[in-house]
Order: sequence, then structure tokens, then C-alpha cells
Amino acid sequence: MVLLQKGFKVHLYERYQDIRSIPSAGRSINLSVTSRGLRAIKALGGSLYDDIVENLTTKVMGRIIHMPDGKTLFQRYGKDDTEHNYSVSRIELNKFLLNAAADAGAQLHFDHELVESSDFSGKSSVGSELHFRTKEQNLKINAKCPVIACDGAGSRARYALRRYGLTDFSEDILTRGYKEVLFPKPDGEGFGAKGEDGGEPCDGKYGLHIWPRGEHMLMALANRDGSFTGTFYMDNKGPESFESFSDTPEGREKCSEFCQKHYSDAIPLVGGLDSLVSQIVQNPTGILGTVRTSTWAVKGKVLLIGDSCHAMVPFFGQGCNC
Repeated sequence: MVLLQKGFKVHLYERYQDIRSIPSAGRSINLSVTSRGLRAIKALGGSLYDDIVENLTTKVMGRIIHMPDGKTLFQRYGKDDTEHNYSVSRIELNKFLLNAAADAGAQLHFDHELVESSDFSGKSSVGSELHFRTKEQNLKINAKCPVIACDGAGSRARYALRRYGLTDFSEDILTRGYKEVLFPKPDGEGFGAKGEDGGEPCDGKYGLHIWPRGEHMLMALANRDGSFTGTFYMDNKGPESFESFSDTPEGREKCSEFCQKHYSDAIPLVGGLDSLVSQIVQNPTGILGTVRTSTWAVKGKVLLIGDSCHAMVPFFGQGCNC
């Protein structure tokens, strides 16, 4: 949209199908957006900033920590209620921005998977050959303009650059993964912070909820409809892991015992034990890791931005904000 406003023509090639026409894949982490993160939207002008804040986000005043002993602790982000972050659904924000880009004149091409044989070498300062795989055929597209690669932590553009010796990078993949857990419409005494032991109270709908349990944890962020998108983090392999919690009678039994031992106060909030166990054993597992790239721009040919050049784990809460 920035480029369109400056008079450029924009073609956007997307690996997946149009997410505006399909349900969520069950592997998402809500974004915790700060005023710094929203600055990019505000810079676009018009009503976009107000539309996003008013129609897509919910206020997050601070963290609500659910301790193992059942107590809750509120940790405020700012000095008072005027200072807060926002929770926004990742898929709903992407749908909104796709619509805005299309309305502004961007040409959207879905189901185009970039292949790492794409060629960004050559002596010219601008121009490259992009190789795409579609459902019907393989395509070669001569891009006689700069290419901006925002294709995520598994960026094929980054791999293509390394293939031609134009960059180097490291990928530090964690031994832990994550799964989405939906809290339909949590309510009840244990969801908010009561202000125990001299602490400050907070309504549950205004908190980033965290159940810290040492080697694993559960967190949840609010959605507009009153539900919460939760994220369950734990080891991929081991005695208590996503691997051991398989979708089998034995795996479900293990998961059930685990949830009752560590997350008993969260069970009513997700619709009961069966709901929590089913989501853990059935939802796809997401990958977590850090990407560091030595060179992220090659002449006027290509520029890597975002996770494609510096992906980080979500625990810092900084990804979309930097």
C-alpha cells in the first residue's frame, strides 16, 4: 500500500490460497500489538488505523499470571488504563490488509509457491527471474523491478540468495513447538485477577493470560467476539511432549492426566477437559525458531524484510512491533 501510494505498480505473489475464503488452520498466535507496531498502519493515512483499532483489536492492560497454587497476579503494562497494548487476530488482520491492498490496486496472485532456484544473481542492478510452482504448472517470471521478499521464517527467497552465494544465514530451531487452543468464551471467578495480597485487580477480558509451568506454558489473548485464542507451548519430544500426546486412546489418557495436573484451573475456560485434550492432540504443531541473516539486500534486485531475514520466537512479544 505504501508503494501504491507512491505511484508504483504492485504484484503480490502468495504461496497459499486466498485466506479470505477459508477458515483458520488452527495454528495461530494472536498478535500483541503496541503503539510502536501500529505506527506503520498510522503512516498509511486515511481511516485504516481507526478501522483496525475499532473493529479488529481488544485492549490489553497487562499480564494476568495464573499461578500453580490457583492465585492470579496482574502485572500492568503502563502507568494507568490510558497506556495499554492491543490483541488482534493474526488471520483477521491479514484478511483486512489483503482487502485494503486489493482496494488500493495491488494485483494478488494466490497459490504461487516461490522455488529456491529463483535467480537473483547477474550483473544488472535491477532484475531477477522468479520461479513459481502452481497447482497447474511451473512458472518463470522475469521481474524487471525490485522484489520485496516478506515470505516468512522459511523464506524461499532467502534460500535462493544463499544458493547463489549472495547471503548466509542461521536457523536456530527450538526443541519446543506450539499449538493453538481456543477458549470459546471464558468466564468465571478464576479468569480475572482479584487483587489478592495487595495486588491490583483486572477484568479477565483485558489481560494477556499466562499459565507458567516451568518446561511448558499456556497463554491466551482476547478476540473481538469474547473468545480467546490460546497458545500451548511445550517440548516436541519426550515423556511430556506433543509426540507423547498422540491422538490415540493412550495419548489422550496421558494428555488428560497432564492437563489435570498442571492446568486444572484452565480446563473450565476452554469448555472442559475433552475440549482441551482434543485441541492439544489434534491441532497442528507450529515451529519456533530464530533466523539471523548476514545480507538482506542485493543491489536493487531484492530486499528481505520481516521474518524472512530476522525471525524471532514469540515470547519476546516484539515480532510485529519491530
